[in-house]
Amino acid sequence: MNYLSIKRYKIFDVTCILSIYIFSLHVIIVGLQYQILASLLAIPYMIFRAKHFRYGNNGLLVYFIYSLIAILFSVFNIFFTNNGIGGSLILLANLALALYCIDNLNKLRIHILIILWINMLYIVYQILYLGMIPNEIYEKLGLSRNHGGLLLCLFAGFYCYIKKIATGEVSILIPLLSIFCAYLLVGRSSLGLLIALFFVSVIAKGKINVIVLIFLFIVMFLVYFREEIVFLYEASSFAENGMESSRYKIWDSYFNNLTITSILFGLETIDIPVLRDYGGNPHNSFLNFHRRLGFIPILLFFIISCASMFKYLKSKNYYLFYIMLIIYSRIFFDSDCFIGPYDYILYTIVFYPLIQYKPIFKMVRKEKSVSVKL
Repeated sequence: MNYLSIKRYKIFDVTCILSIYIFSLHVIIVGLQYQILASLLAIPYMIFRAKHFRYGNNGLLVYFIYSLIAILFSVFNIFFTNNGIGGSLILLANLALALYCIDNLNKLRIHILIILWINMLYIVYQILYLGMIPNEIYEKLGLSRNHGGLLLCLFAGFYCYIKKIATGEVSILIPLLSIFCAYLLVGRSSLGLLIALFFVSVIAKGKINVIVLIFLFIVMFLVYFREEIVFLYEASSFAENGMESSRYKIWDSYFNNLTITSILFGLETIDIPVLRDYGGNPHNSFLNFHRRLGFIPILLFFIISCASMFKYLKSKNYYLFYIMLIIYSRIFFDSDCFIGPYDYILYTIVFYPLIQYKPIFKMVRKEKSVSVKL
């Protein structure tokens, strides 16, 4: 790798991080033109890394093969549905950003924290200061309060993930603050999963005095705010519907309308009466994955996910495994991922343990040292 390549790599620190901000602050930076800009900023990094790819890194090879297949099927999907090429562009950009994240986790920690804080302050400002009801604050995007809960789970989980890998430390404060914001959104699955992230983080912290203090604080909180908690329950759809919701009807309708062609290349959900009432939204990111990419990519993704989970467990990174499980559980109830602006988070967590992590600057120094010896 020559000096010019190193200079280009430093430029990617600007372009890729800017792309992450544009994608991640989609709730504030609204507009298709910004999504296109973010994609164009990110894609060159994949080309750069592919150019300097060296055989022997099986995980990276799997990444490039998967990326090629996923992009091809996203293009095939266009011929069988009403989808356009824009989804393929966003997919390619998120795969490129995931590779950048894997190479630069240390650099990302502060940026993901800033993004999370912006999303949390946005929720607090809209609800507590402006007095808006939760379903109104994402109305301009055509989304419900569930979108805010998804963002909290994704970015709180991703921050905890990065901090553990980069520093070896566990964050307790961030999950706790995210729980408060999810409470303001009158969430259900988001609130439950953020509480799970909090408890997993407390246990991973491993200090018995901290665990006892937090447990006592939670008990006092539940006793003092018992009336507000009952109100939260009654205000949520859980009190009325329990575990039943319209999602089950949507999912059932999705599977009942599959054909051999749609199984292979994806399903046009806007033509299905039940899903048409929801704008074709299957309310499940994994169904959204199949809807947009078809059977082969989602099968490969599940295989890779299982291999990734096995790697986390084999290396005794149980905390990272649980974060992955929590994020997967959350996206199971929303379809803002696959294909979406936050997919780079999922691809980073999935591919990180499979790629033999070697920061590119270490590779550069190694090549220089070899050339000096010669």
